[in-house]
Amino acid sequence: MLTIGKGWLLIGAALWLLTGCSAEHHSEKVMTMSPKDMDSPVLAVDVTDQGTMKITGLQGIRPLGDAGEKQVVLVGEAFVARNGLPLGGKQLPRELSLPSQRPLIALVKGSAEALLNQERDMGPWLPELRLLDDLIHSFHSYRDHGPRDRFLPSVTPAGDSGQVLVQTAVMRGDKPEAWYTREEMQLLSCLDGHQGIGVLPVKELSGLHRMDCRVQWSGNGDLKSPRLHAKVTVVLNDGPALDSGGRVSAEEALEQRLTELLRRQQAQRIDPLDIGRVINSQYRGVWTADRWRAALARADIRVDVRITS
Repeated sequence: MLTIGKGWLLIGAALWLLTGCSAEHHSEKVMTMSPKDMDSPVLAVDVTDQGTMKITGLQGIRPLGDAGEKQVVLVGEAFVARNGLPLGGKQLPRELSLPSQRPLIALVKGSAEALLNQERDMGPWLPELRLLDDLIHSFHSYRDHGPRDRFLPSVTPAGDSGQVLVQTAVMRGDKPEAWYTREEMQLLSCLDGHQGIGVLPVKELSGLHRMDCRVQWSGNGDLKSPRLHAKVTVVLNDGPALDSGGRVSAEEALEQRLTELLRRQQAQRIDPLDIGRVINSQYRGVWTADRWRAALARADIRVDVRITS
């Protein structure tokens, strides 16, 4: 741990406020840092068994500059379990983030401080974490409103190999319910209707780049026997043209991958794409938030993919 400066007492209060803490969450005593570490590009936030918040800065690397890069705040899973997620980045004080910049909040399996203290090469995984954060915040639910089930970047030490696994956690409240690889997030980005997708991890689409996805959701409005239909149109903007047989094979393969991801979400009773909000707008007063989660879990979901050039 690092020694403390007075300015960092603000951070402890700010982090507690940003958790959205309800009555069951606990405020923490704070161990703070020295002013020289205030511009560290990576911070670790943990909590001890005695209820003390620990904030650790990463030393020995380039300080946070003015080039618009976000400060990375790694949050240990014990802190999240006790206090919730500090997601209100825009409200952070200047000491913790550059003005007008939200920090990159990432969940760490285990201790965030231990991850920083281990002699691992941050070169590969820190840029990957930043790219993942940008991808997550390009989803419609993050641009339009706050989703109930939230994507969150996560990092996991991969045993003694010295590697770090970067994934996306789906948080239901303050608990991670599912984990997605980058390839799975690329597929979900298509199901979210993203434009300019660099690549989709489907063998039948290998060699094709810059795809636009358009998605139209519909449902029957029946709570007892719900049926949902996703009509996905993929426009190929670059790469070799597909013949008719290749197009059909690619459509079937993509339909299968997207359907598998949706069925996993049904089994886990999560909705990170906020499909429920779309369906609720079609059947107001029927698909309430409480009814939606149960209805989604038993819904008959059909995905139809059409690929065009």
